[in-house]
Amino acid sequence: SLIMTESNEFVPTLSLYSIDQSALLKRCRTLIEKFISLYNSPPDFIARAPGRVNLIGEHIDYAGLGVLPMAINNDVIIAVNFSNKKGTNVRLSNILDEKYEQRCWDFEGKDKIVEIIVEDGVSEWSNYFKCGYKGILRHLGIDNPVGMDCLVDGIVPIGAGLSSSSSFVCCAALATSLANNAILTKKQITEISIECE
Repeated sequence: SLIMTESNEFVPTLSLYSIDQSALLKRCRTLIEKFISLYNSPPDFIARAPGRVNLIGEHIDYAGLGVLPMAINNDVIIAVNFSNKKGTNVRLSNILDEKYEQRCWDFEGKDKIVEIIVEDGVSEWSNYFKCGYKGILRHLGIDNPVGMDCLVDGIVPIGAGLSSSSSFVCCAALATSLANNAILTKKQITEISIECE
């Protein structure tokens, strides 16, 4: 299905049959195959968020100042199944499962949502997903979110100034909102992602 308005304010959702980029289509098919082998069911959807390059204004957007960003083809995609889940458990896996171990957690109530532990010198990959997850649930005031099985594939180079963490957080926020049947505008997704990152 495609969710759009005349002003194109909503994030479009695409069918695999409408993807015209052969490399992205191949990655989506590989993601679906790996998802089925991991979780024994197909995903309900795949969320996608591109990396970006700031043509003007690197790292000043966090202070509310203007930037001129441009989306790039490198992206993060997340396959999600929520229709076969009971409870509020989230299972998060990465296509690079030898490098990034599977993480699981349960919704911890409307006030806490999920614990995000940050340790000096440790970059815990699941924290980026948790930021988007927590930000959306807090924004929407959801007190009984759906459980989700998720599989991540990202090709935005880490530490290259192409916003790999932002694309991951944004994709997680988008995936969480779609799974919980919340249709948000591009602006809302962007603002929530900036705040929760």
